[in-house]
Amino acid sequence: MIKSITGLTIGIDNIRRALALLKEGKIEDASSLIEDAATLLTGMEAAVFSNTSPASDLLSEIEEQTERRDWSRLYREGKTRHELEPGMLTGNPEVRFLAMMIKLAGYKRVLEIGSFTGYATLGMAEALPDGGKIVACEQEEYVANMARSFFRRTPHDRKITIRVGPALESMRTLSDEGWRFDLVFMDADKLEYRDYLNAILELSLLSPGGCIVVDNTLYRGEISLPPERRSKAGEAIREFNRMVRKHPKLEYVMLPLRDGVTVIKYT
Repeated sequence: MIKSITGLTIGIDNIRRALALLKEGKIEDASSLIEDAATLLTGMEAAVFSNTSPASDLLSEIEEQTERRDWSRLYREGKTRHELEPGMLTGNPEVRFLAMMIKLAGYKRVLEIGSFTGYATLGMAEALPDGGKIVACEQEEYVANMARSFFRRTPHDRKITIRVGPALESMRTLSDEGWRFDLVFMDADKLEYRDYLNAILELSLLSPGGCIVVDNTLYRGEISLPPERRSKAGEAIREFNRMVRKHPKLEYVMLPLRDGVTVIKYT
């Protein structure tokens, strides 16, 4: 494979050169290379955001309120079943990517597995045409109600339905009701990603010509670490990626967008 010349590969090369210099005791030269790498990689992340269409005012408010919420306290008080964190919110570049897909392909029905405070949900709903529908599966009642409070302030509210409960149960119910979706966005419990994919395919939840978009498929870079350094979630994502690669009827591409986004088409 031909090595690409990107900001990421240049940053990696700088770090490797710095490590070699440290072994030689050339601390000042190594520090300079590390600073260059940090500046380069930080700038790349900032560039992705600054060169992406901005979020709507309400989406920005959802992000702000999600950041301000004391999730640890809510968990201690029993208001959430799990200890949630602001970083679970899907970033604007991913949401704009999803919105672009919806608009370009003319998708009308979207299934979201894991909606958290509704940022991606609303972002996709904004892109859907009149009459479009998005069904969001969310197991936490607190965040579902938080999301609903935002949705009620927009005309896109009529496009959105949140189903609270275990995602796999909601997916089986949707299949029984005859739902088929043009786009499925998966961003929930990483330990269940393989089960979600199996359910989508076995329950025929994907419309012909539809696709599945999966977030966090690089999972903090853990998929490339040795087994002893992977978390349970990192190992689960690694196995999910292997499952996708081995499936005879899936076409797929992983994009290095933020924490990794994989687009899957069932053939």
